[in-house]
Amino acid sequence: MKRKVTIIKYKKENEMKKITALIFALILTLGLVGCNGKTVNIDFPFEVEDVESVEMYHYDGVPASAEKKVVVAESDIKTLYDMFKGLSLKDKTAEETAGADVTSFRFNLSDGTSYDLIYACYGAKNGNLKSESGDFEYFTSADIGSYWNNLNNELEATPVNESELPGEESTSQNDTLQIGIRKATAGVYDEEGLKFTWSVENIGDYSVSFDKNMIAQIVLNGEDYAFETEAVTLEPGEAYSVDISIPYPVARQNGTNNVKITATTGDTTATYKESFTH
Repeated sequence: MKRKVTIIKYKKENEMKKITALIFALILTLGLVGCNGKTVNIDFPFEVEDVESVEMYHYDGVPASAEKKVVVAESDIKTLYDMFKGLSLKDKTAEETAGADVTSFRFNLSDGTSYDLIYACYGAKNGNLKSESGDFEYFTSADIGSYWNNLNNELEATPVNESELPGEESTSQNDTLQIGIRKATAGVYDEEGLKFTWSVENIGDYSVSFDKNMIAQIVLNGEDYAFETEAVTLEPGEAYSVDISIPYPVARQNGTNNVKITATTGDTTATYKESFTH
């Protein structure tokens, strides 16, 4: 009888050890999932048929060395669209380091809007994919940068100004001019249209002069928008500002308005870009 009790006790202890080990393994697994981030996918707010072209940009470490390729073939556009849709991303980010290899994609849509994706590679299978349009930044081990060279060998690479790069919309300063948009506390939209204040400051050492209509050249959703300004001269440290109001339906009442404003004086040009979703 004593031997039977001992055997039963041993079995119970063995079962408890197995259960404890199983619980520990489960906790460890959940902990790893929490550290590694959940898996996510890109949910594009458009279909591949809505894409008219894709602009690809690439630079290695220095934005000033950026180049651009324009993708128009339907098969190439679909390849890029399907590649991004099929990516398994992690809801975490890689540690950013200087000198990243950056490849960006701007999907130009038939309604005049665009959707940007920026991939920064910090080493083998170690990169971040972010989008201001989609309001996300995720980790990826995919070699997205390889599409710059391998998508289509017939695509021509041309130098591009870094102000055109996706993600450079907030770049608002050069050696001479500092530019930007000021918005009301309530936002840029009201019942009449799109409204904001455009400002240009001379941060250089010499005076700068702008001819008529040259201090605020506006492009709205890919189309020139006529906006008149007087000739202006700014002394060092002096700033200029003007209220800009673009009424509906010139500005889209629903959706996104893509604004680009350029100030040009002589050989110096400063461009500001921003998208406003309503």
